Amino acid sequence: MGGPRAGTAGRGAAGRTLVAGAIEVGERGWGRCRLMVISDASKTSLRQFVTTTVRAGATVVTDAYPERIRPYL
Repeated sequence: MGGPRAGTAGRGAAGRTLVAGAIEVGERGWGRCRLMVISDASKTSLRQFVTTTVRAGATVVTDAYPERIRPYL
């Protein structure tokens, strides 16, 4: 978040804040949004976010890391 910044791109970008997000999608479209600042993109950090914000049994669509999320739903 915050736009372009000099330095390395991607998860290793120094000085950037990682934010995990979840958006509820229902019959009427997008619903509530949950965001959480996380310390890193580790399995532990993502698990904490998912178990805090996503209801057990919900369907999760992810950009690239389903193996880190699926076991906790």
